[in-house]
Amino acid sequence: MCMEVLASRMRILGEIFVNLVSDDVNTRLAKLILRLGARYGRRIGKDIVLNIPLTHQEIADMVGTTRQTVTSSLNALKRQGVLSIDNHLIRIESQEVLNELSGDGT
Repeated sequence: MCMEVLASRMRILGEIFVNLVSDDVNTRLAKLILRLGARYGRRIGKDIVLNIPLTHQEIADMVGTTRQTVTSSLNALKRQGVLSIDNHLIRIESQEVLNELSGDGT
């Protein structure tokens, strides 16, 4: 059991490292939001609301960029109608667009 947990964590860290090296900020941000939605999301109609409040700085730390870059990227996603943010809670309004941005066109 312990080896399975360690192996899983190593796979996740490997994926994070590859993403930091090969993906741009928008792709990393889309992947992060999708991952968080799968793990902490609550479906409300066709939207998914993340049940964890996140600041822009926390998101920036998770994707390896600056708070200002995250703010710009999130604002662009809000303008496109992909997501909305209220009281630090993210609502995914278009999972399909996030999938496209993340490179997972499915």
